Amino acid sequence: MPGGDANPYLAVGAAVAAGLYGIENRLPLPPPHTANALADASVPRLPATLTEALHRWERSEIAAKVFRERVVTHYAQAARTELAAFETTVTDWERMRGFERL
Repeated sequence: MPGGDANPYLAVGAAVAAGLYGIENRLPLPPPHTANALADASVPRLPATLTEALHRWERSEIAAKVFRERVVTHYAQAARTELAAFETTVTDWERMRGFERL
């Protein structure tokens, strides 16, 4: 599930690779979900943060098999770089919260 800022070639490549992996490994499809998937806690969720996505990406055996270790390592490092830049930024929320507590 790529974001709007995703590299379209990588996004399409990942979708094709995922489909081929499922076909080649005869992965079973889950039954169709007919209820509200947002309200159903049993429905698997996408990562909510870049940190969670990074951890899943690095532990994914499928990503390592499909993209190879070099690509997995490259994109993991890109995510770490983004996280490091984000963590050095003081957000408006942090400023306001800090002023509330002083």
